[in-house]
Amino acid sequence: MIRIIFRFRRIIPLLALLMMQCSRNIVIHEVPSIHANCSFKAQSILDLSERPENYTGIDLDSSGNLVILHRAGHSFNNASLIDEDTVAIYSLRDHRLLRTWGAGQFVVPHGITVDDRDDVWITDTGQNKVFKFSPTGELLKPYGEDYSVFTEACLRLRNILPGLSCFLSKKQFARPTDVEVFSDGSFVVSDGYRNNRIVRMDAQGNVIWEVNRAGNEPGAFHLPHDLALDDRERILVADRRNSRIQLFNKDGQFLETWDRPELGRPYAIDAAAGRIYVVDAGDSYEFDGGIERSRLLMLDSDGRLISSQEGFGSGIGEMRLPHDVAVSANGEVFVAELVNDRVQSFRLSAPCASP
Repeated sequence: MIRIIFRFRRIIPLLALLMMQCSRNIVIHEVPSIHANCSFKAQSILDLSERPENYTGIDLDSSGNLVILHRAGHSFNNASLIDEDTVAIYSLRDHRLLRTWGAGQFVVPHGITVDDRDDVWITDTGQNKVFKFSPTGELLKPYGEDYSVFTEACLRLRNILPGLSCFLSKKQFARPTDVEVFSDGSFVVSDGYRNNRIVRMDAQGNVIWEVNRAGNEPGAFHLPHDLALDDRERILVADRRNSRIQLFNKDGQFLETWDRPELGRPYAIDAAAGRIYVVDAGDSYEFDGGIERSRLLMLDSDGRLISSQEGFGSGIGEMRLPHDVAVSANGEVFVAELVNDRVQSFRLSAPCASP
């Protein structure tokens, strides 16, 4: 036993060195000052509870209601089912909470999408699952095969040894971050914190294709954190630790990368009416000493900047750890903030022309 402990102590410096190397692989941009031809204006703040909720995801249903995902005050490292409701439906027309659901369903709810039928899809990084619910919160289908405690241990080790193979099947998720649904019922998942892939499945959960490659080359990922589908059925991936957005077609073929420094570090992305909306949450959650920064950006369909809103803090128009973004049919933009425990809405102060 003493010999084992001694040998373990000898590898601690090596593990520390590997962790430092992983941090160095995080892409960092020197983000320039932005001079856009129009700007956003904060409209309102929706705070649905007196207690911290940790708002993590947001989307809109066909009635124009906000569908909001939160963690009921639990942290990202939570390890047990949350016994409180974690999904809130809010009427923008009546300015009131309509209903809540989700108690006993999630460990670490992360990403949310409402499909064309108003079914609600949620990723849970704690359970390594994607869940499909009816509009009223009835569980329709879980996706993602379970794996053993040995695989879990391997995945934890892979956090510091990125090249380690843990022999996951294509149907197993490792902390999936987001999901987007096609009109035919198939869906694509960003599989995210412990994998570096996107995978498309049919409605039954059979794999159609995957793009599974870690790195910073075109078509590879370093924490794919959020997804969007645009009106051309392009899949847009917020490749968080590579500080870029990557685009694929519906068949999984790589199209292009947007990695301009003004994008900062994309945490979340949405697409509506030929525009792309991005939230940049800065570098402070990537490594010690990282820059605190919060921005909302609007791009054209080619990735060129049109408008921006910048401000780190808790005042109106400021943000702290913006984690998701959604756009209504009338162009109102909603941002879910993890640290400020709120949802904030923005509108353009004037019509914007493309650059």
